[in-house]
Amino acid sequence: MSNSSSRNKAIIIAYIALGTNMLSMLVLTPFYLKHLGINTYGLYQLIFSVAQYILMLEFGISMVMTRYILQYRIQNDRREEENFAMHCLYLVLGLCLLIVMAGWVVENNIENLFPNLTTGEISVAHSLFKWMIVQIVLIVLDQYFQGVALAYERYTIVKGIGLMRILLKTAIVILFIQFGMGVMGIVYADVLVMLLCCAMVLLYIKLVLNFKAKWHYFNRQFIKEATPLMFALLLQSIVTYANNAINMTILGRMIDTTTVAIYAVAMTFISVFSAVPTTIQSVYLPQATKMVVKRADNEQLTDLVIGPGRIQLILCMGMLCGFLLFGQQFISLWTGVKTLQAWNIALIIMVPMMIPLVQNVCLVVLTAKNRRTFRSVVLLGITAVNILFTIVLVKQIGILGAPIGTALAYLVGNIVVMNVYYQKKIGFNIPRMFKEIFSGIFWCAIGTAIICVPMLLIPASGMVWLITECSIFCLVYALLLYGFGLNRKEKSAVMQIYRRYIHA
Repeated sequence: MSNSSSRNKAIIIAYIALGTNMLSMLVLTPFYLKHLGINTYGLYQLIFSVAQYILMLEFGISMVMTRYILQYRIQNDRREEENFAMHCLYLVLGLCLLIVMAGWVVENNIENLFPNLTTGEISVAHSLFKWMIVQIVLIVLDQYFQGVALAYERYTIVKGIGLMRILLKTAIVILFIQFGMGVMGIVYADVLVMLLCCAMVLLYIKLVLNFKAKWHYFNRQFIKEATPLMFALLLQSIVTYANNAINMTILGRMIDTTTVAIYAVAMTFISVFSAVPTTIQSVYLPQATKMVVKRADNEQLTDLVIGPGRIQLILCMGMLCGFLLFGQQFISLWTGVKTLQAWNIALIIMVPMMIPLVQNVCLVVLTAKNRRTFRSVVLLGITAVNILFTIVLVKQIGILGAPIGTALAYLVGNIVVMNVYYQKKIGFNIPRMFKEIFSGIFWCAIGTAIICVPMLLIPASGMVWLITECSIFCLVYALLLYGFGLNRKEKSAVMQIYRRYIHA
């Protein structure tokens, strides 16, 4: 199987997994609210947000493994592969020990972090956090093994196991909660499924790829080269998890667990909005690494971003416009009117988030070039400002202050500063990138939203009508895209898919 064919199949599996994950969240969120209650679910999300800070210690080990093992494979240097893998394994084991130590410190100070929690909530919080630390250790190990599989371009295996993880977690967590485990059933299910999937990837790279980590010598050059990338990815982890978790932590400390639950509902939509375009990002790292090693020019690297960027924009604009029109209806039917404010929160963050999402293949080029430090430092500074803005705004206007602070951080850091850096220092042709990515697609999405607005005036409700509205929206969007948005190459690809699968 060619690398291109494998990558395409992996992208299909990844989107199947994403769709499955979306359905899982649609099922599990109201299930949690019904069986656990909004306060208990808010407590889980609050403790989960704290655990995410510990996960910041995971410095993008999967990307580091993929980047360097693939480089050694291109150079046909098996000895350096093994030596590099052993260096990273020692580092990962050290990180796991550090995670356990950091987790122990945080777990013993939960009462001080959240003085508003009741005695019963504090007891549950301790138990939740302990098991979350176990889960984080397994995640770090899993990322190590995935990095090896991706370096060998086994995209379908990695994405396939990811799909299985979602299915297993959904089934097991429902079973555990039904058996009376309560909120602890969530973390028990997470740990069990993570352990199984981690073991599967390990067995695959050992038995199928015959890959092994072996110490040959202490490689000072590797330390010198890889440390900046690891540091940059560590900073990025801090930024990512801070942006995802800090708002809920602040809301839990300054207001209550109910607002945390509402924000968690909004984060569900934001996570999906972010995951849909970024799903295809990781499978482009091997290609970007090959291009960089072979010294591709800046226009070729810009082309690498534009192709998937147009697909990402189609998805982002469709989701954004659809959520703008039908999001309130969906939330009312899904989690109830008490969480309706999640619509405002999600929209405030989605709008500025879209720009970096449609160009996120730029990040794999930065990784391939080992040039991620500047981005991570900039985003770290913006995150600090975000925290300050969030605290001030939450005091002034309540829950909406949190997403406004995050939106400002995205606007300044991800859109303005990073695109100047991409243009001036990396060499991307940013004007051409945005012109070609947005060409035709943006106005098709806006036109679809305008055409579908009258449906909101029809006095109808219920899930059947909502599905009908969304189906009409998707049909109109697809027709406008094919008629006016797609270029010749994209139309040809659509027809090839149509002939292959419809007339098979």
